[in-house]
Amino acid sequence: MQYREQYGPFNPAIRTDAAVGRAIAYMRGGKVSDYMPWPKEEEPEATIDGVFGLLKSAADSTKRKA
Repeated sequence: MQYREQYGPFNPAIRTDAAVGRAIAYMRGGKVSDYMPWPKEEEPEATIDGVFGLLKSAADSTKRKA
């Protein structure tokens, strides 16, 4: 996790974006994290209530269209 926090995700496409971000930070100044495209915060863990709330709102929106 420390490696990922410092150098970015393991996905090659996103790592390329991170490399570009490091290059821009070197040329323009500032922190590298200012130019990194992925979110630094971990996504919150899904809960049963959250999932059912999402499903309920999706069902409500389809009822309104019909």
